[in-house]
Amino acid sequence: MLPSNNMSTPLRNFEAQLAALSLTEKIQALRMLALKVADVWPGIERTPGVAGGTACIVGTRIPVWTLERYRQLGWTEAQLLENFPTLRAVDLVGAWAYVGVYRDEVEQDIHSNEAALTWQRSTPTRTSPLEWSKPSERVVLTLNRRDFIRLHQQNPAHAGIVVCTQDADVIRQGARIDRAITEVGTLAGHLIRVHRPAS
Repeated sequence: MLPSNNMSTPLRNFEAQLAALSLTEKIQALRMLALKVADVWPGIERTPGVAGGTACIVGTRIPVWTLERYRQLGWTEAQLLENFPTLRAVDLVGAWAYVGVYRDEVEQDIHSNEAALTWQRSTPTRTSPLEWSKPSERVVLTLNRRDFIRLHQQNPAHAGIVVCTQDADVIRQGARIDRAITEVGTLAGHLIRVHRPAS
């Protein structure tokens, strides 16, 4: 037991909940807490350009959010392992621990992907990405300069568009994008052009 004289209410509540857990549950909780504090997730990685940079099972392109969504839909671990043959049971343990700590992030990834799929399925005629981004007030960042400059000229009522030229030095490119956005302030209705400097 922790000394109770200097404990905050949330810490006292945690202590009470911890006391109610079985030994196995306490070990799992301790493992999750240690991983959260260290921000190290064995078996989980984020790689820019892979699955939108979301958390994936190491060595695969399988996002944690995908596995969690299937679990929400009622899939068993056996079904997941059968349908994702590169996964091992230990991968699912790591995924569930990650979901337990980063639930909001995983739910946001699920929501974003389902919104994109809904948009794709619900548009028999091609809808402008600007129309899709309006309700959520999302700014569009793109390398597709020609089409998005045209879309801005046709309808400047959008949350903002940032068009860039390709640059292999993504750190330098990110800094240029940040400077350009900071200079403009509010992005709504603006088209921001970020060019790669001449060599």
